[in-house]
Amino acid sequence: MQKILDLLKRSTLALAPSSEYRDGLAEIDVPAAQATVDALQAERDAVLLTGTDANLEEIESRIRSAQREVDRQRVAAAELERLAREAAQSEAASAIEARGKVAREACHRTLAAYVEIDELATRLAELLTGIEADRRVIADANTAFVAAGRADLKVPSPHAAMAEAFEVSAESLPSPLRWELKGYWPPDTAVAARRRLARAAELIPRRKAA
Repeated sequence: MQKILDLLKRSTLALAPSSEYRDGLAEIDVPAAQATVDALQAERDAVLLTGTDANLEEIESRIRSAQREVDRQRVAAAELERLAREAAQSEAASAIEARGKVAREACHRTLAAYVEIDELATRLAELLTGIEADRRVIADANTAFVAAGRADLKVPSPHAAMAEAFEVSAESLPSPLRWELKGYWPPDTAVAARRRLARAAELIPRRKAA
């Protein structure tokens, strides 16, 4: 019982985990304590008829002590139940707040990913624009070489060069220029103005300097 009383004393300063209050409730046995009082009462009844006043006083003292234990356990049980409810409510509130924090962090991570995706997509669009321009350079040069009678100077397309080097068909190689990144590639200024993700950075809370 002393362990339970210590727990109740600590709880005047701060709530303990609800599990501790439930454990305390499991240790309380009011019916057993009451059975002890009832047995002593029966013993007192016998002493009233056969014992001395000293015997009677001794057993009545034991009855009072046992009754105090019944009362103590009953009051402690009610207090433990109250504290267990309060602790459980506090834990539930903390858990839902923690879940909200996790969800907000997930949202901020996604916004940061959008910003990074915007940077990568922008860079990829720049590379694709360069590839498209270089393909035109190669095609125009090859046309000029043929016209000048210098077909020997023709430069193979990058796809053809890779296909020959790796002994695969050019069709089996992916063509990045066929990719689509709406708002980034193929270039479309109107769409890009509506769909760029870079502004996600504006929604990410700034961390306070330490």
